[in-house]
Amino acid sequence: MEGCGVIEALVGGDREARVSAAREVIEMASRQRQKLAEKGVIAPLILMMGRGEDEGVVGVALYALLSLAFGSERNKVRIVKCGAVPVLCEMLGSSGSLTLMEQAVTGLMILSSCSANKATIAASGAVQLLADILGCGCYLSEQAKLDAISTLHNLSTCPHLIPTLVSSGVVSVMVGVLFESDKCSEMAEKAAELVEKLVSSDGGALQERGGGAQIKARSCSELRKRIGRLVWWSTKLSGKTLARDLMNLIRSAVGESERVPDGSDPDRTRGGLCCWICGLGQDLSG
Repeated sequence: MEGCGVIEALVGGDREARVSAAREVIEMASRQRQKLAEKGVIAPLILMMGRGEDEGVVGVALYALLSLAFGSERNKVRIVKCGAVPVLCEMLGSSGSLTLMEQAVTGLMILSSCSANKATIAASGAVQLLADILGCGCYLSEQAKLDAISTLHNLSTCPHLIPTLVSSGVVSVMVGVLFESDKCSEMAEKAAELVEKLVSSDGGALQERGGGAQIKARSCSELRKRIGRLVWWSTKLSGKTLARDLMNLIRSAVGESERVPDGSDPDRTRGGLCCWICGLGQDLSG
């Protein structure tokens, strides 16, 4: 099927024709996919991912879309400009297929690797959705969790997006991941790196006005103190090298005097610690 024929099938074909055309996009060589992107194949693929389509149609359309994004920053930008992000967020927030949800996470990870897309993705509500999924997402595969954390990592490279990550509860969620994961695992390593990045951000970067949120430098200092204490507890509980290394980094930022003395910490249970750290978001808003 020629390029124009593929697009025509995607736009006006029946279910079988559209699925077949999307599969053809997936199987094309990179140069052929690039030509199709220039001719406008992206928009009909996004339409195929909309409401009312069954899982098979949505899945193959998303796969075709990601094949266009692979290795092409230009196509990543095109995909976002054509409206893919709201569709992916809807897939994340739905109670439908777990497979599609995980594919949507992968899609956001790939698209967020492009600098030009980061602000749009952050503004879409994707950060909160990813934080919520990771916070209660034990049903997700390990790879999907890694993809979600990688997406947050990608967004955190923009200093002006740090307030969105912090106010969405990403720090407390990453702390939960640290407690639930093997401390030597890739999952724990990525979570610790993200906590490090957020905690070590300059106070000036953690200022946001608008939407009812205002994170000030003194709140950033309090963030450092609380995460420092929490990771100190993690060290006492697990004795893992990763936790100790992260503690040393945070203590270097807040000062040795911020170490919690023996016997002064709250209930040393995961539930108690998570409740304690979840109060962070309230302290940072207002």
